[in-house]
Formats: sequence, C-alpha cells, structure tokens
Amino acid sequence: MKIIISKLLNDNVLKYLLSKGIVSLAFRALGVAFGFLVAWMLSFYFKEKIYGAFSLLQTIIQLLAMIFTLGIQNTILIEINKIQPLNIHKATSFLFHVFKLVFFVALIPILFFYFGAPFISAVIFNKPHLSESFKIIALFLPVFLFHELVLYYFIGIKRFLTFGLFMFVVPNLFFIGFVFLLRDSLNGPSEIVLYYALSFLITFIIELLVIIDRKKKFIMEKFSNKKTFFSSLPMMFSGLMGFLISWTDVLMLGAMSTEESVGIYNAAFKIGMFVLIIIASINIVTGPKIAEFFVNGDNQNLKKMIQKSTQLVTLISLPIVSIIVFFSDLLLQFFGESFKSGSLVLIIIAVSTFISAASGNVDQILNLTDNRKLLFKINLIALSVNIVLNYIFIPIYDINGSAIASMISIIILNLTCVYFIKKKLGFYTLI
Repeated sequence: MKIIISKLLNDNVLKYLLSKGIVSLAFRALGVAFGFLVAWMLSFYFKEKIYGAFSLLQTIIQLLAMIFTLGIQNTILIEINKIQPLNIHKATSFLFHVFKLVFFVALIPILFFYFGAPFISAVIFNKPHLSESFKIIALFLPVFLFHELVLYYFIGIKRFLTFGLFMFVVPNLFFIGFVFLLRDSLNGPSEIVLYYALSFLITFIIELLVIIDRKKKFIMEKFSNKKTFFSSLPMMFSGLMGFLISWTDVLMLGAMSTEESVGIYNAAFKIGMFVLIIIASINIVTGPKIAEFFVNGDNQNLKKMIQKSTQLVTLISLPIVSIIVFFSDLLLQFFGESFKSGSLVLIIIAVSTFISAASGNVDQILNLTDNRKLLFKINLIALSVNIVLNYIFIPIYDINGSAIASMISIIILNLTCVYFIKKKLGFYTLI
C-alpha cells in the first residue's frame, strides 16, 4: 500500500486531477445543494404552478445560453492556451472580443422574445400569463450569455476556485436572498424571474471588477470575428445535439406516453445521471490542460492527462453506479411507492452513464483537438438513432423502451468517439 500511495503522490497528472478535481466536485455538490434549496423555497413559499412556471423559464434560459454563446466556450479555452506564456491582458481582450460577437448575434433572440412574448407565451407554450417573463428574459439575455463566457475565461486561465464561486455560489446566494427577503411581495413567475436575472446581473458586475485591472488603462487587442465565429460554430451544433440527445427520451415520452410515465422516467433519470456530476467536475479541470497540451504538440502529456482522468472518473463512478443498480427500488421509493416501477429504467440509465464515464470526456477531447466537425457528425448520427429507436420502442415497452433506446445511442456515440480519438490522436481514452 505504501508503494502504491507513493506512486500516486508522485504522479503529477494525478495530483493535479485530484487537487483541482476535488475543489471542482465540492463546488458542484454545493451547486446541487443550492439547487435543492431554491426548489424547496419556491415550492414552499409559492404555489406549485408558480414553481413549475419558473422551472420552465429557467430551462429556456439555459437552452438560449447554450445556443447563443455559439460554442465559443471551448474556443476561449483553445485561444487562451495559445497565449504562451499566459498574457492576462491578451486573454481579457479575447474575452471582450467574444462579448461583442455574441451580443451582435444575440440581438435576434432578444428582439424575437421581447416583441414576440405574447405569441410565444400564448401560442407556443399555451401560457399567456408568462408574456412578461419572456420580455424579462429578452432584456437580460446578454447578461446570461456574458456570465457563461466569463466562467470559461476563468477555466482557461486556470482560476478554478474563482470559477466555482461565480458558477455555483454567488448567483445562488443573491437569488436565495431575494426570494427570502421579498417572499411576501412576490406574486407571480415574472417577479421571480426578474430577481433571478438581477442575481446574475450583480454577479456579472462583480466578475468584471475581478477581471479588469483598474490600475492600468485597458486597450483592446484585435481579433478576427469571422475566424472566431466559424471555429466555434461546429461546437455550438455539437453542444445542441448533446442537449437534444439527453432530453429526447423525456420529450418523446411526453408526446407518446402518459404523464405518469414521464414522471417516473424523470425521477429515474435524475438519480441515474448523478454520475455526470463527477464527470463534469473532472472535465472542468482537464479541459484547459487538454487544450494546452494539444496546442503545444505535447502528445505524451495529452495522452497521460486523458487516460488518467478517464481512469479516475471510472474508479469513482463504479461504486456509485453499483449502489444505484443494487438499490434501485429503494432509491425510487423516496419519490413514492408507484415510482418503483421505474427500477429497470434506473438500472439502464445508470449503466449508460457508467459507459460514458469509462469512455472519457470524448466530446471535450474532440472539440479541443480540432475535430469539431467530426464530433458534430457523430452527435447527429447518435441523435437520429435515439429518435428512431424511441419511436419504435416506446409503443411496445413504454419507459423501458425509451431507456433502452437512450443506452444504445449512448453506446454508439461513445464507442464511435473513442474509435476516432484512437485514429486521430493515436491512443485510447481508458488504457
């Protein structure tokens, strides 16, 4: 044991992953706790209908942020790691460069959501009372987008503690404070969304104060809008494909099955996807290193970073997935006795997430090693398979069929990515 521990402590890559990864995981766990606290507060202080409306609006904000940041998040990581040695002024200049680009593109959804709010709320969502909420989303959309970009700037310059604070702590604290202090005067979802947006506005202002060195005059360096836009576009589409792959099951069950089935599947989905917290936490710290090693042509350390991170995630995920599989009935019973019928769904989803863990952060690897167009094609194939199999299996096997369809598409996605990583980079992600 002493020999094994000594080897682990002397492995610089593993030391980096453990030290930074534990910080990332702790903040992500804190973010989950804040999420549950927000859900409890909104459901406790207000009607279920208001909490449900806020959940819908929050999902729309997240989707808009994913689409209209244009996939520039990974471009930020790549471009910052091209600056060797790291020049904070140049990195900050690139951040403000992408601010301008994203704001220009975001004018389209801003105008659409503001002036089309009555149509969107009444016709698309059949909820006319949400019209004011969509106008608020439109007005604050640049804040949500810029906040997302700043987070990746902090990852790029390897300030993981700062990233964790602004990602999981600061906006949640402001929002929880607003809800608690103003709970007696809040009457509807539009007011709640307004204070949610103001929480991010205050957070963004603080982020700018942290980024900008007020002692020195800031002079913007020039970058190509065209180059940034077209290098980021494939990553945006890949991210959108990944989002759709994750939510195809729920959307198609909603259209083809009962609300009870959707509820049971959603509960199983949330438990089964718990492993993704670990994967996402490690991905945050490996991303900038993968970009750095690839830009510098350091294939040996690139291979070591990818394989060590995949092995670490696999080892941590295995006991968690085993607990979920063996205690699936017990875990689902927390939601109610009827939810135990989703036991097989939970097992399938848990196994699917373990396959993703053992495959490595394949989407990030391909994105950061100049294989963005290839990843988009693989995601498109996996999404198509998922849709077709859900369409075939749901009428026959209901929620179990949807889970099987999802697992097959995840296997196709991950194994195809692993194959092309081996072909393009010369090594497998796990061993």
